[in-house]
Amino acid sequence: MSEKGLDSSMNPYQERQKPKNYKKSLWDMAIGLQKVDNLTPSKYLKQISEKNILGELTIEEVEQSLREY
Repeated sequence: MSEKGLDSSMNPYQERQKPKNYKKSLWDMAIGLQKVDNLTPSKYLKQISEKNILGELTIEEVEQSLREY
């Protein structure tokens, strides 16, 4: 591939559709990273992460809820 083909100003990034379980994958990764440090997520975190996955809460609402908790 030529240098021109690699130039992002010439070839703008086009995001593909996110996978169906995208939010769940992010939560699984975050919880997995906690396990690496021998941390256990609270039941409350699991409850609100499920609400986020189901679309009942935005990530901003999750963040605010965690701060209040």
